[in-house]
Amino acid sequence: MGPANSPDQFSATLFKHGVTANVDFRDNDAPASHQFLAGLVSPGVELSPSNSNVAIVGDAPVQTAPGSIPQSGGSVSIPGSQYETAIWNFSPSPPTLTASWVNHDGSQLPVSIVWDPAGQNVYLTANPAAVILNHPGSQVVEFSPIA
Repeated sequence: MGPANSPDQFSATLFKHGVTANVDFRDNDAPASHQFLAGLVSPGVELSPSNSNVAIVGDAPVQTAPGSIPQSGGSVSIPGSQYETAIWNFSPSPPTLTASWVNHDGSQLPVSIVWDPAGQNVYLTANPAAVILNHPGSQVVEFSPIA
């Protein structure tokens, strides 16, 4: 990713055509061992509006089922992380990509996407204000396709 004021692009494919919720995105340029755009968390981490926990956007080896809790196994872009891939929600008009998360206890919640230019990370969080406070210079961002 580049500076916060200049959007970067990556090439991805919407894996389930015609589906707008709980979709997977496959990175067209990633190796097969890391092909799905995922939220990555340390084992046992829960996202909540009352904490500053985050999932880091990265790559995972396989798809997870919609509504499933974080999974383990395979090669992920942050070793030792658990992952979810079916977290993306696509709105065709206007075209935007948002995320939702399923915690280990099965609770589901919408999450914000936060870009941290200092750490070069994209976070998913239920408490963006706390994440921005902990990572000065970070900001809530929106993923949208480029026409």
